[in-house]
Amino acid sequence: MYVFPTLSIPPVYPLEESYEDLTIRTGYEAGYDHTRPRYTTAFRKTYNVKYTHINQYDKILLSSFVTYVDEGLSTFTWANPTKNNVVNLVTNGGFNVNTDGWGINNCTVASIVGGFSGNCAEVTRVQSTEQIIDRNITLEASKRYRYSLYAKSGSAGDCPVYTHVNGSGVYSWFTFNTFSTWNLNTIVFDCTVSGTHNVAIDKINDLSGTILFDEVSVTEATSEVGVRFATLPKYSYIKKGYWDCDFTLTEA
Repeated sequence: MYVFPTLSIPPVYPLEESYEDLTIRTGYEAGYDHTRPRYTTAFRKTYNVKYTHINQYDKILLSSFVTYVDEGLSTFTWANPTKNNVVNLVTNGGFNVNTDGWGINNCTVASIVGGFSGNCAEVTRVQSTEQIIDRNITLEASKRYRYSLYAKSGSAGDCPVYTHVNGSGVYSWFTFNTFSTWNLNTIVFDCTVSGTHNVAIDKINDLSGTILFDEVSVTEATSEVGVRFATLPKYSYIKKGYWDCDFTLTEA
């Protein structure tokens, strides 16, 4: 299932929640209503979400995601920020300016244009059958997290990738193949021991050339819900490079 992207700022509080009205009402001249239940629709909660002064990168990220979920037709998971810490624990996971903080092994890495949102990381093979970029994050015991990243084939063509979050409290990994378009790859895991853990992304073949990664994210995932866009994001221009945005989500 698709995952709602982590923006650089939280939404506006209070977050408005309501339930769909499943009552069919018929008004009469005498001033009373006849009511009956609507059995064809589930009792679903809706969320009215607003952001103020999102930057251009966030706007591109959100707009790209809307297209990615077929203009709102597809279901995706969204972490309710009133019940969940949605801060991305991976510093510089969007590579929008540079690749500072990322370690390299058997490769070079650069921030280039053409990412899923803004810039992305371009990893170029130097040697070996494994080319790795990695960095450390801090996790807390007894918490559930979601790890996700976007990947795309570069000049090396479609490639297998192994990635993990690894440490004393976690060994969570998965593999996937890249394609010519951006694809989201994600996993949910539990942490048992607080401390430093390593996030590593590993291209596992000896093909020369490049591979692309973007929006590497680890966030808490204890209160995610399946939703669809009830109304698509509407943007209001505030000043150069900044926008207000609001939309409505409905539980799937």
